[in-house]
Amino acid sequence: MGGNVTVRIENKPLEKLKRGVDQLADTVRETLGPNGKNILIDMGNGNSLSTRDGVTVAHYVKLRDRLENMGAALVRHAAKDTNAEAGDGTSSSTVLAQAIFDEGLKFLAAGHGPIEVKRSIDEAMPGILERLNGIAKLTDNIEKVATISANNDPILGKIIADAIRKVGKDGTVLVEHSTTRNTYVSFQEGLIVERGWEETSPYFINNFQRQVAEYDDAEIAIIEDKIHRFDQVEDFIRHAAKSGRPLLMIVKDIEDSVLAWVIANRLKKGVQIALIKTPGFNDVNLVDDLSCRSGTRYYHPDWNPVSNFKPEDLGGAKKVVVGKSSTTIIQGRGDIGERLAFLNEQIRNETDEIGKTRLQDRINRLTNSVATINLFANSEAEMKDMKLRIEDAINATRHAMAEGIVQGGGTALLRIRPTGDTIGEKILSSAMEKPFWHIIQNAGGNPWAVMSAVEAT
Repeated sequence: MGGNVTVRIENKPLEKLKRGVDQLADTVRETLGPNGKNILIDMGNGNSLSTRDGVTVAHYVKLRDRLENMGAALVRHAAKDTNAEAGDGTSSSTVLAQAIFDEGLKFLAAGHGPIEVKRSIDEAMPGILERLNGIAKLTDNIEKVATISANNDPILGKIIADAIRKVGKDGTVLVEHSTTRNTYVSFQEGLIVERGWEETSPYFINNFQRQVAEYDDAEIAIIEDKIHRFDQVEDFIRHAAKSGRPLLMIVKDIEDSVLAWVIANRLKKGVQIALIKTPGFNDVNLVDDLSCRSGTRYYHPDWNPVSNFKPEDLGGAKKVVVGKSSTTIIQGRGDIGERLAFLNEQIRNETDEIGKTRLQDRINRLTNSVATINLFANSEAEMKDMKLRIEDAINATRHAMAEGIVQGGGTALLRIRPTGDTIGEKILSSAMEKPFWHIIQNAGGNPWAVMSAVEAT
């Protein structure tokens, strides 16, 4: 079904869906590759953003026609899912989604059923993923990966690599506005909690590009109890609304109806709040350490019930970042000196190796570092675009450390295309050419000629 096939769609709604898919994807694909173009986005109120970040461009493409906008949303979700899982590659995933949609329509027009087409695509996927994993290579040269991902900027590449080496591939790296005329990396104490909005609600997200809830100078409440009723958290919400300061609530568990009420206060009343569940199951040590790091007197039904709410019981942090599966508390208000001395003393007296390891894990958790890349730019528009590119480069570098790297420029997908005759293999084979095709096209080259040369090697 490859080649220059023209599909006539008699189904008007489907025709509009395709038009929406094409309008969004045709815009995003202009950003693909090292010679991709910047897209200028009207942000309203006289503000604009010039960016090559695929998921950001996709986010702002809104179409007037309802069905066309639904088509655009199909591809937008692909970009957002890629951003949430990988943090990079959103332009390529948009191009792939459009191509799979287009190729699938050709088979529908030829009389195949949608379930048959979908099932065949699903059956072809495992073989492609296996081949992709087979050509991936682990690398220690993360500075080179970061440099390439940061538009071949060696200074940014070194800064990103230094940050990730210090905090680890799973550590937190933030990007902030520099207070000087230099771009540099700094490190602060930060505690990572292995819980995020995934177990509560994505409605707490306020930074949609990074898919996080992010607050400066936040207060922190820890409740080691299940919340059954509205009145158990009403005082906390009222305090946050009155003080105007963000509040991170960490609770053992919460009824869905109460959680919905908390979310409503955030969405409808503008209360700056995020809520996650307590890490660990009945892990008293973890809760104690979290309380110590944040300077919080936590609530417990046996000795400090939530009915005793007092603002002075709340802890705080310079910044909190609630991600999908983890939360970072940066420069918590608490003093950990005595706690560290206590834990070190316990390690000296502990004879069991497993016990020593657990104690050392607690110390490591309390003393973790968070990296901040302090970014200088000449304008607000440049700052926004550079932040997006650096965040993509950070994510690309992390994934390179964890999963390895493949040849870039779309050549990896080109080389592992399936060659079988099933519907799914034909659709995916054609789609997997498209990122390479548009990268060459955006660079002013002849895709057919370059593709032939690549396939010949």
